[in-house]
Amino acid sequence: SFFVLKQPQEIKVELKLQYRNPRVVSNGSKFSSQIGLESTVGSFKEVLSPKCNIPANQQRLIYKGRILKDDQTLQSYGLEADHTLHMVRGFAPAASANTGVATNDGFPDFEQMTQNANVIRDMMNVPAIQNNMNNPDICGT
Repeated sequence: SFFVLKQPQEIKVELKLQYRNPRVVSNGSKFSSQIGLESTVGSFKEVLSPKCNIPANQQRLIYKGRILKDDQTLQSYGLEADHTLHMVRGFAPAASANTGVATNDGFPDFEQMTQNANVIRDMMNVPAIQNNMNNPDICGT
């Protein structure tokens, strides 16, 4: 029997950047990047970092209304050539002052809650999300 080795498929992805502070960088700037579908979202963010001057840990990539997780592959989200991803700049993870002590009192970390709220607020500024929210077939009014 023969084994056919598939070459990793590399695609061109267009990214639209959304920034919280339009005075720093123009809101809605676009650029493209080549990436293999087998790449993880985290490694893709590392590739994007020098192109957009946003550290990988502050990038939030959104595709079809979903925030992409760093440990998943681009292929797992159904990303295809020439599709558009939206990037929102989030906050850098806070450095913990007490690294040796974990306090888990059953409540979410306040900084994490505010970061999630900021990501959700920024997602609501993405035109595709706004269209979905205004579509009665999707949101069911």
